[in-house]
Amino acid sequence: MASYSRGMRVLTESGGVTTTVVKRSMQRARCFMFQTAREARDFGEWLVSNFRRCEGRGRVHHSGGQSCFEIEQYPLANLLYLRFNYTTGDAAGQNMTGKATFAACEWIRATHPAHRSTCSRAASTPTRSTPPSTPCARAAGAWSPRP
Repeated sequence: MASYSRGMRVLTESGGVTTTVVKRSMQRARCFMFQTAREARDFGEWLVSNFRRCEGRGRVHHSGGQSCFEIEQYPLANLLYLRFNYTTGDAAGQNMTGKATFAACEWIRATHPAHRSTCSRAASTPTRSTPPSTPCARAAGAWSPRP
């Protein structure tokens, strides 16, 4: 909070700023890895058709009414990056959206045919015992089929 206060003070002292809200959301990103680009594409189509079921699993209730309203998809070869977009009411929503995204990904892992019982979550920060094997795993906390 102190860093926000310092930034606002600097902006105010320099004459202020004018802003426009383009989109109001809190976001969390994940990456899913597949053997082929076609599998990644098929997974994206499955996710679109199962969005409401996934969104329901990833909802964390609180007084502000947080919910996932969109999952953006960004394919890159055999990788599918997902951006979960949430409304958080008046709350910042950092912890709520993290928990909701984790719950949604656990549901995907248990439900999606290609991931059922064959997935592991790579740590978003590498450890000596289990280093992530791809930039995707290092950057976003990836889910991938085991070899």
